[in-house]
Formats: sequence, C-alpha cells, structure tokens
Amino acid sequence: MRHFDAFRHVLPLDEPSIHWLDTAGDRHEVRASSDALRAPLEQAVPCRRGAKFQGQSSYFGHYLFAQTGQWLWFESKAEENALRLLDHIASLSALSTQSFCLVHPDGLRHVPDFFGLSTDGERIVYDVRPEELRNDAVEQFRRTAEICSRIGWTYQVMTGEDKSVPAQNVKLLANFRAPDFRPSLEVHEVVRGALSRNPFMTWETFFDAFGHQVSYPDMYALMWQRKVGYTFGAPIGPHTRVWWVKGA
Repeated sequence: MRHFDAFRHVLPLDEPSIHWLDTAGDRHEVRASSDALRAPLEQAVPCRRGAKFQGQSSYFGHYLFAQTGQWLWFESKAEENALRLLDHIASLSALSTQSFCLVHPDGLRHVPDFFGLSTDGERIVYDVRPEELRNDAVEQFRRTAEICSRIGWTYQVMTGEDKSVPAQNVKLLANFRAPDFRPSLEVHEVVRGALSRNPFMTWETFFDAFGHQVSYPDMYALMWQRKVGYTFGAPIGPHTRVWWVKGA
C-alpha cells in the first residue's frame, strides 16, 4: 500500500479551514467556523493512509466498530485500542477515521484521528496520543481544541493505552461484540430477571445458580452491550459484581 495524503499540498487560507473527502472521493472545503457544523464529516473517508512495507514498526489495519457495523481504518495500536474503548463506552451513531485535514493560516496541518456523531447529536473530534508522547503535541492539541470550540465541536484526547485493568477488560469483552454472540431472547430474560431480583451478584454466584441456562459468552456479550454492568476498574473474574443496567 502506498502512502496517501489527499491534502498534503493544500494552500492555507487567511483563516483556519477544514478539508475532507466524501465517499465518492470528491474534495470539500469549509472555513473553520460555525459553517463547519453542517459538514458531514462522520461520513468522510480517510484523507490520509500510511504506507505498508516489510519490516515496518507501525501498525495499520481495520477495526469492526460494532455500534455501527463499520470497518474503520486505524494507523497505530493506540488508535485501535481507542476505537475499541469508544465502541464499548460511547454512544455513537457514526464514526469516521482520519476524517479531515485542519489547515491553519501559517501552513500548519493536522489530521485528527477520529470524528464522531453521538446519538444525541454531539459532534466530537478525537486525537489519540500515548501519554509518554503527549508533550510532543501540546501546541497541536491546544490549537485543535481552540478551533473545535470555535466551530461548536467537542474535543477529546485519548491515550489509547492497553495495559490498565479497564483496557484489559474492554479487550476481553470486545471478543464477544459480533452479532453471532448476541444472546437469545430467552437467555436475555434469564439474566435480566436474575440480576433485577438480586442486584450486585458476583459472577461466581450467578453462574452457580444459572450456569445451566447462561454461558460465559452470553454474559460477556451482555456486558459488552452495557446491559450488564460491572466494576470497570477491577479485573473480570469470579468475584466481579454484576448487575442489570437500568433501562437496558
């Protein structure tokens, strides 16, 4: 795969501008003002892709974003981890990656990592940067946050780390995000009934009583879907407390 950067040679305007590609590959441009609120960036295709070559240290690929059914491009392991976390904890109706190029009047360019549309209509720009590398991008983040605020977008910087207990929990549960793991209605009702009657059962207690009706993959899938709550900061295991999420 060759390196691709659609807006590498774009000329800066007298104020910050947003540049993106639609699904047909056509180019679009808008000034970084409230006008950009109407830009359908959640539907944009990546405007940048790194090159793949033998022996490279970078990590590229696609992640199946379960909330929308999209295969999303990522350019690093940290980005893949961040996509997995958003897929589990965020409520998004659409998400795109490497969605647009932000060009400043002084020629500085930045391609944020993700652009999301939340289920309540909020538009969110995400950058992903491991904690140990954040000092290298402080000014870039500051300027991006300033532009997002001007437009009316939310801006978040994620670490994309995968060593913490929460990250390991998400990585485990993500194995059960595919529709094939979706529990049957019967299993769904068994779990809902049991945990509604007896909130905060432990994993071990639940399976001692209902293991003949519910499998581990069933429970993992319901936890991934945020129908079954669990202690996010503790390792998932026999003593994990689980409960039915109100309104799920």
